[in-house]
Amino acid sequence: MSTLADLVAVLREGLDVEQPDYLQLLFEHWVGEEAGWPLASVALPLLVGIPPEDWPFHLDDSAREAAAAALERLAGEALGVNGDALVSPLALRAWAQGEGVRLPAAAEPLLDFVQQTVPRLAAQAAPV
Repeated sequence: MSTLADLVAVLREGLDVEQPDYLQLLFEHWVGEEAGWPLASVALPLLVGIPPEDWPFHLDDSAREAAAAALERLAGEALGVNGDALVSPLALRAWAQGEGVRLPAAAEPLLDFVQQTVPRLAAQAAPV
């Protein structure tokens, strides 16, 4: 079984997720979704550093497609959801960090801000 870090590495191949300008507006939009992020169609693409609308095109080969399917299973098990059930961005980050995977650089300060200013959502950041 592949680890989260292995799967994310396959899916991030060729991406620059440390370039804040590229993903800043994307994360500003999605961090405002207080209800949560749909796991398969939003949370996983954002974890990798891909705009959700580009996710299907990013999975353009069998290795990425297989990694995405395995990532969905792994995340679903860890977060207790499946398919496109809503998942807290803070819970997603806590799980990823616990597995040694950072979200793209643009997401970190935004999620830090949410965690510090919205106590109701901060409770969702407890490690999984």
